[in-house]
Amino acid sequence: MKEVCKHNIENINLLIDNMLDNEERVRLSSHISTCSSCSSYYHDMLTLKKNISGNKLTLPIDFASKTMEKINNQKKSKIAVITTHRFFKLAVSAAAACFVIAFAIVFLNQNMFANKTSESALLGSSEKSMANEMQIDAPVPAPEYEGSAEKRSQDNQLTMMTVESSCESIDEYNYLLNNVSLRTDDIINILTDEFHITDYQLTDDCLVFNTDTETYAKVLEKLDLEVIEEHISEDNNVIVKIVNNNGG
Repeated sequence: MKEVCKHNIENINLLIDNMLDNEERVRLSSHISTCSSCSSYYHDMLTLKKNISGNKLTLPIDFASKTMEKINNQKKSKIAVITTHRFFKLAVSAAAACFVIAFAIVFLNQNMFANKTSESALLGSSEKSMANEMQIDAPVPAPEYEGSAEKRSQDNQLTMMTVESSCESIDEYNYLLNNVSLRTDDIINILTDEFHITDYQLTDDCLVFNTDTETYAKVLEKLDLEVIEEHISEDNNVIVKIVNNNGG
């Protein structure tokens, strides 16, 4: 048996329901009369419609209310399940977030503590190193001289003469002279006698003298001074403050 023409199925149903116009109804009726498959489908559907129309179903009076009640109960059940599922997901997400935040806080605190410990260790090591350098580089104070000023001056002159006589060159003499511990009074004598510096002031703590830059450069070549401060005056001279090591 040949299959029903697919493009006519919908029109056959409309023909049974009297929903086709005259032209389409005539065309389809002509086709059904020549096509055994469409004719069989038409009569089968027509018989089915008559059977359905003849058997009317009687529904209970409370059918509508019970049906709506079941639908509402199913909706509430689904809403409760969805709400519980969402709450569970939110609770898990919140717990995970709290765990991550707590872990981050602990990790940061540990890093901060480690950094502070490392910085303290480095700072302590640096301070110890600086203290050691200061101890190494600290100048050794000159021993106090026992005796009168006149005797001290004679001893220094004798020392300088001895150094000068034992040196083969003036450079060697200057080098040895710089390394002889001179007292402030001896430095004043050198400044006034050799460099003609008369502008100076001596206090209990320091010696301050004023000279031009060229003379000061020569002084530094000859003497190893313990300079406290130096600056250029308005007349472009150098004002120098050195330690007074005359002692008591």
